[in-house]
Amino acid sequence: MTHAGNVMSGDDQVARSERRARWLPVGVGLVVLLVALANITPHLIGVFFDDAIYALQAKAIAEGHGFIYPQLPGAPHAIHYPPAFPLLLALVWKLAPPFPESTMWLKAVNPLLLGIAAWAATRFAMRVLQWPPLAAAAVVLLGFVSVPTLVLASVLLSEPLFLATIIPALLAATTLVERGGMKWAVLAGIAAALVILTRTIGGVILPAAVLALLWERRWRESAVFAAVTIALVLPWQLYVWQWAPSFPDALRGSYGPYLEWVMGGYRDGGADLLLAVIGKNIADAWSFLGIFFSPLIAPARPAAAILVILAAAVGAIAALTERRTRVLALTAGAYLVVVFAWPYQIERFLWGAWPLLVLVTGYGFVRAHGALKRGPRPGLAWGVVALAAFVAIGHATYSARGLTRGWAGSASARMSERMLPAVRYAVSEPRLRGKRIASDIAPALALYTGDTVLSLDILQVTDHLAEKTLRERAVVISILDRAFEPDAYVLLPNSPIFPAFLQSRRDPARHFREFTAPNLGVRAFLLDPR
Repeated sequence: MTHAGNVMSGDDQVARSERRARWLPVGVGLVVLLVALANITPHLIGVFFDDAIYALQAKAIAEGHGFIYPQLPGAPHAIHYPPAFPLLLALVWKLAPPFPESTMWLKAVNPLLLGIAAWAATRFAMRVLQWPPLAAAAVVLLGFVSVPTLVLASVLLSEPLFLATIIPALLAATTLVERGGMKWAVLAGIAAALVILTRTIGGVILPAAVLALLWERRWRESAVFAAVTIALVLPWQLYVWQWAPSFPDALRGSYGPYLEWVMGGYRDGGADLLLAVIGKNIADAWSFLGIFFSPLIAPARPAAAILVILAAAVGAIAALTERRTRVLALTAGAYLVVVFAWPYQIERFLWGAWPLLVLVTGYGFVRAHGALKRGPRPGLAWGVVALAAFVAIGHATYSARGLTRGWAGSASARMSERMLPAVRYAVSEPRLRGKRIASDIAPALALYTGDTVLSLDILQVTDHLAEKTLRERAVVISILDRAFEPDAYVLLPNSPIFPAFLQSRRDPARHFREFTAPNLGVRAFLLDPR
C-alpha cells in the first residue's frame, strides 16, 4: 500500500507539473492582456504619425480601395509599411462601429497581441531556454509588464504583432533545427514570412535560421525553409518594386521604401554618417538602459547598464554554442546590428523587441551562474544571483513606478492635448471640406476629417543626428507646395513647421490668407482665389 501510495503520489506530482507547464503560459498571457488593456488611452490616433497611417491604410482596405495611402494626393500605392498589421486592423475596421466610435476597438488589438506574445514567450522560455515554469513566467512578466512594451501597446503600432509573430517563428525555427523534417521546414517558413510581412526588420530571422540549419548540415531543410519564406514574401516585394519608380520623389523620405531611403542617405553621407549614427545609437541605448534597470538610484545607472550589456552578451554567446538556442542568438545579434546602424530612434527598435532582449539577458545571468557553480569557487555563483536581483528589482521598480504614474500613456496624452484643437477645428470648419490640406499633423487630420492631407515634415537620414534647421524646413515646404499645390495649411502654432511655412518660398501666384482667430491652438491659411 505504501509503495502504491508513493507511486500514486509521484504520478500526481507529474500530472500537476504537466498541468502547470500547460496552463502557466496561459495565465501569464492573461495577466499581460489585462495590464495592457488597463493602459489603453482614449487619446487621438495619430500622435505617433505611424499609428494614424496604419489606421488610414486599414480604412482603405476595409472600404475596398486597396493597399494605398488614401490621405496623400493621388492616393499612391503604400510601399513603406508591410501589409500584415494594416490587414489585421482592416478586419477590425470592418467589424467595429464606424470611426471614431471604433477607436477603443482598434486600440484593443495590441493588448490582445501582447497577451498572445507573452503566452508564446513563456512557452519559449520553458521549451528552448529550459527554465522552470515559475522562473520563465517571472522573467516574461518582467519583460512584458514594463513601460517600454506598454508604451507601444497603447497606440496603433505594429510592434505587438511583431512580438506575437517572431516568438512563435523562433520556436518553429528552433524545432526545425533540432528535429529536421519537411513539415517543420514549411511551418517555420510560413512563420518567418509572417514576421517579415509585419515589420521589415524581421527579415533578420531568415538568414539567422538558414545559418543555424547549415550549422547542423540540414541542407534540404534550409533550402525548403528559405524557399517557403521567400515565396510568401515575394508578392509584397514585387508590389513595392512595381510601384516604387512612380512614387512621388518629394514624399519618399517618409512614405517610400525603407532600404532605398537608408542606402541613399549613407551613399550621400558616407562612412562618416554611418559612424555618427552608430555612435548616437550607442549613447542613447546606454542612457536608457541605465535608467530602466537601476532601482531609482541615479549613481547606479552606469553600473546597471554595464551589467545588462554584459549579461546580454554572455547570454547571446552562450546561446550561440547550443543547438536549441542558436536561432535565438543569431536572430537577436542580427537585429541589434541592424538597429544600431539604422538612422532612427533606437528606443523604438529596442522597445519593440524588449521582452526578447530581457530573455537573452536573463539567459546570460543563468548561464553565468551555472558556470561559476560548477567552477572551483562555487560560492561566486551567489554573486551572480545578487547582480541579477539588482537588475531585476531595478527594472521592476521602474516599471511599477511608471505604471502607477501612467507613463505608458503620458507621451500620447501630451501630444494628443497639443493636437486636439487643430483636429477639432479641421473637422468642424466647412471651408476646409474637400480641400487639399497641408499640415504638420497630417495623418491625424486625414484620419479624422477624411480629407487629403499632405505631411510637411519629410524624414531624412540626417534628421537622426540633428533636427532640420528653419531654412531646411522652409525648403521642404517650398518643394511640397510647388509639387502638390495644397489649398490650405493647418498648422500648430508652437510647431517648428509654422515659422518655416512663413519663410517658405511658395509660388508667388498662390496667396494664402489666415482665417483663424488668436488663441485657438491652431493656425489655418486658405488659398485666396484673387
